[in-house]
Order: sequence, then structure tokens, then C-alpha cells
Amino acid sequence: MHGLYVSDELKDRIVALSCAGDVTILDSESLEVKSKCSSSSSGQTVRYAWLLPMTPRNLQTSALMVVLHSGTPNAHLRLLAIDETDSISQVKDEDIELPFEVISGRSALYWDLLTFDTRK
Repeated sequence: MHGLYVSDELKDRIVALSCAGDVTILDSESLEVKSKCSSSSSGQTVRYAWLLPMTPRNLQTSALMVVLHSGTPNAHLRLLAIDETDSISQVKDEDIELPFEVISGRSALYWDLLTFDTRK
């Protein structure tokens, strides 16, 4: 398990992220699985992940899961939109032109801008 995430925008839900990048939405009381999204990044390991609130900017999406995988010369980015009906939609799934070893855990996403702190 890479991590468990909660957000005020996803009421009564826990978002679980496996080390392989599989995302599962659970009911926070019963732990019943509400939905799942398997990773297409086989052989890659999750290095960093963030669950970001999206309201009020985009009312169709409650939260955005940002996942950075390692395993190739460049970082691999996955963006997953999660809505209030527990639907998980993959928004982006591609390598980015940035060697993974220069990315630090302080990177962040602000609405339409994904920024990376890079190590010297």
C-alpha cells in the first residue's frame, strides 16, 4: 500500500493507492469497495502521489489524484478525476520529459499548473 487519502470533497470516502498505482475508493465506515481503477503502468512503482480538491473550480470533479511513477528513464504521470458518484476517470497517462531523479516530494499542483521542485 502506497497510501490512504481523504478529502472533504469526497464525503465518507477513503482513496487507497497501491504501490503499483491501482486506485480504490472505499466507504469510510464499512470499508466497502465503491470503485476501482487499475494502473496501466506495469512494472512501475508509485513514488509520489497527491489527492487534491477540485471544487469550486470544476463541479463535475470532486478531487484529482496525481500519481508519479518511476521505472523508466523519465517520470510517468497519471491524473485521475474522482467525482461524488465514486467514478474514477483517467485524465492523463503518459511519460513526461523530466528525469525522475530530479523530482522532489515537494512538487505540487495548483489548478491548471503542475510544478516540480527539481534537485540540483
